[in-house]
Amino acid sequence: MTTGAERVRFFDRYWHPIVKTRTEHIRQYLAAEREQMAAWLAALSPRLVVEAGCADGDLLLPEVLRHHGTAYLGIDIAATAVAAGNRMLAGTGRAGRDVRIVCADVQDLARLAPSLGVPATGVLTAYPFNLLGELRPDPTEALAATAAIGSDIAVFTYDDGDAARDVRLEYYLKCGFSGSWREGPDRLVFRGEDGFFSAAYAQDTVTGWLADLGYQVTTVRLTPFAVGYLGRLHR
Repeated sequence: MTTGAERVRFFDRYWHPIVKTRTEHIRQYLAAEREQMAAWLAALSPRLVVEAGCADGDLLLPEVLRHHGTAYLGIDIAATAVAAGNRMLAGTGRAGRDVRIVCADVQDLARLAPSLGVPATGVLTAYPFNLLGELRPDPTEALAATAAIGSDIAVFTYDDGDAARDVRLEYYLKCGFSGSWREGPDRLVFRGEDGFFSAAYAQDTVTGWLADLGYQVTTVRLTPFAVGYLGRLHR
């Protein structure tokens, strides 16, 4: 089975415990992420927010819906998560051209943008809750696809420090994942025995990837163990 197919199979099976499991530290992180996303929406007023790895839309969609005039496109590789998101949308009556959740891979965003109706300007693509660290072997292909459509970018991640290691381990154990750590000069990777993969990258590494793609980067400390990055594409 290909790596891409393995990722799809894993997240179809495990998206719910990954997205719905909460420790106190994770609740703190997600609350800070939502607050920062709301601030960036207010500052940028994008025409469209693309949420990569949106699962059922529970994380960032509520913030987008509060921001009048901004459309929402959620994408996720897990069909089961997308189905759950669309059931939720059907229940709210908000599903439509301006609020959609579809099954797609963010690494294919440049190729899929025309068929998904992504405009040429005014787009902000968000990578929530350390999605960046779940893209193998690293997220540069997905980031390049985001830059290729002319989109600004919001990234939320753990950092690679000891505090983040402790928070991540507590969370992974509560999710039911066991595995091992691998340290590198610019990353800390957790590999689960059942196929789970999650990396946290050094701040300079993420900033460098974004700068190399033409982004002017602002960083925000969300919690003692997590960072937000806002990339504005040079035009």
